[in-house]
Amino acid sequence: MEDKAKLEYQKFVGKKVRLLREQKGWTQEILAQRAGINDKYVYDIEVGKKCMSIWVYRKLAEAFEAEIDLIHL
Repeated sequence: MEDKAKLEYQKFVGKKVRLLREQKGWTQEILAQRAGINDKYVYDIEVGKKCMSIWVYRKLAEAFEAEIDLIHL
């Protein structure tokens, strides 16, 4: 994936994660705890700084009690 396309995708996914988190009324810390990841990592995902592994997608989907598709579509 081109760098520009990759960054745009990361930002898209980050916005989706933030939207889902806010719909649940959770802080980044709560989401991090539920997903078993660091709250700084949640922040980096939400602002598009991090490209997530499939493992992190799965952990977030489990935290949201949703399918992985909900996060990246």
